[in-house]
Amino acid sequence: MDYDEILQKAEQGNAEAQAEVGYCHFWGHKVEEINYEEAVKWFKLSADQGCAYGQYWMQRCLREGLGIEPNRLQENDYAKKAFQWFSKEADQENPKVQLYLGYCYQESAGAIHNPKAAFECYMKAAQHGLADAEYCLAICYAQGFGTEQNGDEYVAWTRKAAEHGNSPSQFNWGSILLSGYANEGNPNYEEAAIWLKKSAEQGHVGAQLALAKLYENGSGGDTLAITSAKLTKDKMQTFGIKRLR
Repeated sequence: MDYDEILQKAEQGNAEAQAEVGYCHFWGHKVEEINYEEAVKWFKLSADQGCAYGQYWMQRCLREGLGIEPNRLQENDYAKKAFQWFSKEADQENPKVQLYLGYCYQESAGAIHNPKAAFECYMKAAQHGLADAEYCLAICYAQGFGTEQNGDEYVAWTRKAAEHGNSPSQFNWGSILLSGYANEGNPNYEEAAIWLKKSAEQGHVGAQLALAKLYENGSGGDTLAITSAKLTKDKMQTFGIKRLR
């Protein structure tokens, strides 16, 4: 569904669509740029209707001071309500609910910090093919968050998430292809460019920069090859991403 369709539903009062519009502005997804103030406006409209997705994002904005002044009391109230709803609905095998329940366990949002529970929620959601959950699962394996660190699983789930349209995973998969990590040390520039382009078209800044350098140096310039291989090698030594979203 494109942004205009989501916005139309949101303007008609659909609480989940309002949360989705806020999400677009929060990440700069399907819109020109990130706008936290606009994101908060839509998250609050959603949260005030009792939508757990809006409540989750309101507590996050309040915690991080994004688009709104931090407020611990309001943050905790929204977090508690969101976690209670996600917990109650988790047995319905809804992958989006499982994903958000994982976020709550990971971020201590209305819940006690529990990496193992977060990992299990991400796994359940990922098994339904939810791209954001596959991304989170990949990062769990990358960091050893709630499970043992495993580079092969990181690569496998990153590729699945990339194929299902997750922009950060498309960037990560393109970086892996550039490094040769998944192909016995042999970079695949043409395939990497395809995935970086997919990510760049969704607004991923890192992918845009990498793609620009790729084009600048040709289909596989030495400068890009050295730079990307070094960055990705460093990334994979620690299994790379510093923080789960």
